[in-house]
Amino acid sequence: MGWERVWPWLLGAFLVGFALGSVPVAVLVSRALGLPDPRSYGSRNVGASNVLRSGHKGAALLVLGLDFLKGWLPAVIGFLYLGPVAAACAGLGAFLGHCFSPLLRFRGGKGVASGAGALFGWVPLAGLAGLIGWLAMVSLTRRSSLGAFAAASAGMLALALLDEWTYFWAFALMSLVMLIQHRANIRRLLRGEEPKISLGKRS
Repeated sequence: MGWERVWPWLLGAFLVGFALGSVPVAVLVSRALGLPDPRSYGSRNVGASNVLRSGHKGAALLVLGLDFLKGWLPAVIGFLYLGPVAAACAGLGAFLGHCFSPLLRFRGGKGVASGAGALFGWVPLAGLAGLIGWLAMVSLTRRSSLGAFAAASAGMLALALLDEWTYFWAFALMSLVMLIQHRANIRRLLRGEEPKISLGKRS
């Protein structure tokens, strides 16, 4: 099949992933549970780690799971129907939709959970490597941002070692965007002001 017949399918996979990733899960979950809008406190980020600052661990876990699914589902469906390149496009689209949601005026989260979901959907072993990297770093430092950097590095290394180059380049782009999204965290880390993860006050 020639490129002129393939690219519309790849674009479609990307756009479907982007649309799903754009759903602001943290805002919807917080509204449904009667919690403050996550954009109004803490880092003002629409991710699980900021929702955890509300003190509602259940809400944070729900947001984490749904954001993960936003990345995992398009990646898996893209692979099953159209193959690895479409899976890479769909997962990348979901990640970018989460980070730059049109429903939030092209703002959004930092993409850690949705990026992890895409990585697990592409290559579960690489996803596991990223998870181990995250858990190890967070256990040592209790800082979510450092965990994200460790997870991205471990995921990229695993993809390279497994010779999964189609996914490697998509994940490399995701990691770069994730790094940019964490620029405020990096500044706080350099100043020694990055807060540690809190377990919250209520479930």
